[in-house]
Amino acid sequence: MSGAGPMGQRAGTVGSYSVGPYKLKTQKGEGVAMTQHEMMAIVEESWRTLDEAVAGLTVDDMAEPGVVGAWSITDVLGHVTAWDSLAVEYLERWRRGEAPPPRDWDSADVYNAREAARRQGWTLARVTDEAADIRRRLRAQLAGITDEEWETVMTINDPERLADWVGGALNGADGPGTHAAEHAAAIRAWRAAHGRPSSTIGV
Repeated sequence: MSGAGPMGQRAGTVGSYSVGPYKLKTQKGEGVAMTQHEMMAIVEESWRTLDEAVAGLTVDDMAEPGVVGAWSITDVLGHVTAWDSLAVEYLERWRRGEAPPPRDWDSADVYNAREAARRQGWTLARVTDEAADIRRRLRAQLAGITDEEWETVMTINDPERLADWVGGALNGADGPGTHAAEHAAAIRAWRAAHGRPSSTIGV
């Protein structure tokens, strides 16, 4: 996992404070063992891998179903952005001292299905514009988190370190921050199987 810090125990400073309605405290324990800056570096690399995986494809290629289940590549891009957007929404509300948004879904599958349905019929341009906006906002949020905030425990659904919550929201097959890269691998496999090679296949 390029740019990743070691996973495992990470010591924090014990203490407590609050931001708006969020109850926060620092806590020693196990979880995401990387800084917010290392996390952002991993996310950036993951996005780059995804962007390279789709480079050179036509709009028709991007709309062809069957890349991940019934999803097209455009659907996959929207799916990745949906989870990035979730992290952004929570972080922006937390930063403003507002309550977390109500969780109106009870599993990742339900959230995935809902978000896919919401983007059904979107043009590729709309999907990529949304992705660019969410990426910009996520960069800004992670850049603004202090070391102390990164190590604090916050209650969204369950009490957990901010680092662990962000890592979970952006989690992929290779760990926190690698969600986009996980789907890039599926896109490269689809390209190879459908005779649409690129210079990045196998990277």
